[in-house]
Formats: sequence, C-alpha cells, structure tokens
Amino acid sequence: MKAPLLITAFGPFKGFPINPSELLLERINYTGTSRVIEVSYQAVNEFVRDELKGRGRILMLGVASNSKSIRVERFARNQVCGLADARGKTMPPGKIHPTAPMMISGKLFSGWP
Repeated sequence: MKAPLLITAFGPFKGFPINPSELLLERINYTGTSRVIEVSYQAVNEFVRDELKGRGRILMLGVASNSKSIRVERFARNQVCGLADARGKTMPPGKIHPTAPMMISGKLFSGWP
C-alpha cells in the first residue's frame, strides 16, 4: 500500500501578497493531509524536522517569481539562495544540509521518468 500523500503550499512573500500555491491548495479541496508553510527559513526547517519523517509521497505546490509558465519541478535542490524570507531574515548562500547531495530527484506518480 502506498504511503498517504501530503500536499503543501506556501504563504505570501515579497512580490506575492497572495501566494497562488495557497489558493490552488484551497481550491482543489484535498481531503488528505495538507499544510501551508510560511516562506521563512525557520518555518521550513521546522516543517522538515517535524512533518517529513516517514512521509512517502509529498507534492509541494509553489510559485517561482521568475517563471512565466507553470512547471513541474522534479528535483529538490540542497541550496540556499541567500534572499530575504517573508520575515526579512537572510542566510548566506550555500548548502542547506552540508552532507546531503546538491540535488535529489523523486517520483510522485508511477511511470514518470
């Protein structure tokens, strides 16, 4: 049996007073587990620490401020961009986790490359 799906979205941040990912999550009316994550380094760290243990499938909805179209990101990047978060906090550019690979791929649906 497949692990239950967790769907996440993100809250507002600079340039996006309303995050489209949060609106999408509300509109799909998902009856399983879902979370809206604040766009802050602290909130994301807490989410990873407290919510991801034992999760088999995660669909993270988000918005890329520099993108002009919808896209599916199939890779997680172990990288801090150095920009200020929604709380105004910054972190120096570099790896999020020092010993983890720079990129991790995943599959949500069977049959995807």
